[in-house]
Parts: sequence; structure tokens; C-alpha cells
Amino acid sequence: NVVYDDMKASFEESGLLRANIGIFSKIENDDSVSYGECGSGVIIDKRDNMYFALTCAHVVSTENAGLLVFTVNTDMRSENIPGIDMNVLSEDVYDTMYHAETVFVSDRDDLAVICFSADEDLAVIELADADPDQGDMIMCIGNPQQEWFSVSYGKVTSGIERAGETHGFPSYVMKHNAYM
Repeated sequence: NVVYDDMKASFEESGLLRANIGIFSKIENDDSVSYGECGSGVIIDKRDNMYFALTCAHVVSTENAGLLVFTVNTDMRSENIPGIDMNVLSEDVYDTMYHAETVFVSDRDDLAVICFSADEDLAVIELADADPDQGDMIMCIGNPQQEWFSVSYGKVTSGIERAGETHGFPSYVMKHNAYM
């Protein structure tokens, strides 16, 4: 518990949560607009006010879709759908998100890079030169099931292994015991 408490304190002090982004696809047809599923990414570079983020290729692969990015500072207000036990984001929330574009999609891995301009100061993570070792402490950040910017901690339990294919790309996994 002491290690996890130290990791949490260090993480919160570093501001790295601001390096995590969420990504929605926006599809406009005639007079209608629909929003696709949410994915996540992490900011890996900044040039002036332009940010570059690493995400999965399947997050940006919807044809004829624009990309919208939300950050930890986005107010994720939701509203109930009458007659259905379900919440959806308020329409005006999408208007506060940043427009992004895809700048790179790997043809051999499920990876992509997007870029967007932001008027807020966001964090940039430093990519490691090597894979983590079994037993290394890790922190996972994501947006699972609309739990915006969730953080969990754990340890690497096995090295990187091939695990078949995901969305037509070779899939590799690193097993860990963090909640996410």
C-alpha cells in the first residue's frame, strides 16, 4: 500500500493525468450528426500549441468521420434519455472538444498518431526506450465505460506476448494486475 500511495502522490504531483485524452468520432450525414464510440490516447509531443497523441488505429479508422478530443478539463455533463435508463453526453459538450486529424496510421500495428490544437496547457509523456520488466510498477489511465480519466496501479505480470489479431492488426499484450 505504501508503494501505491507513493505512486499515486507522484502521479498527481506530476500532472500526467493531463497527458491522457479521450477521442470521439463525429459523423455528419445530410442534416444529422452522430458520435461514435470513445477511445483514448496519450500525448507524446507538443509543438507550439499543437499536440500529437498516440492512440489505436481502430479508434481513428471510421471512414468519413471527424475526430473530437476531450481532456481532463472537459466538463462531461450528461443528461437522461426520457423513458430509458441511460445517460448520454449533453450535446453542447461536443462543441467544447478539440477537432483532431489523423497524421499517421501504422500498416503493421494497431497504432495511430493524431494531432490537435488546444488552448490549454496539457502534459506530454516521455516514451520509454525499452519494454517494462516483470514486476515493474505501472499506472493505467483511461476512460472505461464512461468512467472519465480513471487511474489504476499495478505490476507487470508477464512480458509482451503476441495475442492474435485485433481489428486486422497483430495484437500484442503485456499482462498486468492493474484494475484497467
